[in-house]
Amino acid sequence: MNLQQIRDFVRGHMDLDPEDLPDAVLDVMIREGSKRVERAENRWPFYSHRWTYVTQTGVDEIDFSEVASNIEAIQSVKGPRWTLTYVGLGHADARWPENTSTLSEPTHWSVDYQTLFLWPTPNGPYELTLRGYRTPIDWVANGAGAEPDLPNDLHNTVAMWALARAYEQQDDPEVASIFERKFADEINLFRRRINDTPPAQPMVLNGRRSPGDPLRLRFDWE
Repeated sequence: MNLQQIRDFVRGHMDLDPEDLPDAVLDVMIREGSKRVERAENRWPFYSHRWTYVTQTGVDEIDFSEVASNIEAIQSVKGPRWTLTYVGLGHADARWPENTSTLSEPTHWSVDYQTLFLWPTPNGPYELTLRGYRTPIDWVANGAGAEPDLPNDLHNTVAMWALARAYEQQDDPEVASIFERKFADEINLFRRRINDTPPAQPMVLNGRRSPGDPLRLRFDWE
């Protein structure tokens, strides 16, 4: 469903005209519904993303905006030769008290809100691959043809919230509460489906993985 289809769905369900429920008002309700879906989980897997960044000699603090404008959170950092180990800022400060005086290929990383810290300070350019979660797009601002920055299964969920708010705006709180429950139910059903345990893998008895098998590696990227 795109923005115009959600608008038409809400107005059609309520038998309202654009004069009764203008786009400017309805779009606020739709955006609110989208934001609520986006924040229903701390980290939705469909916002998973990767970015690359090349370090600079002597620079150990990197603002997220220097890498990309849409970084919401970073979960892992991979260098050209290994995956860096996460360490808390307190432990890192104790281990590298004068970080800028120790230049080497980074082995550890920390994060503080929107800043990435590398330990020790890079002694040259190293290409890092950052893995984390991107910021959702404000798709409503893109106009009538834009679709929610969500899987198709959740488009109707956004419409349910907009419908609930529209009934509330029309002084019908009882019907509004019905669609609020539908909104919550759809999110819970979707959450359970994507959080299902993966199918069991075949069991190997009395077998050993070969030395070159990537599953033996300590730092698998995938």
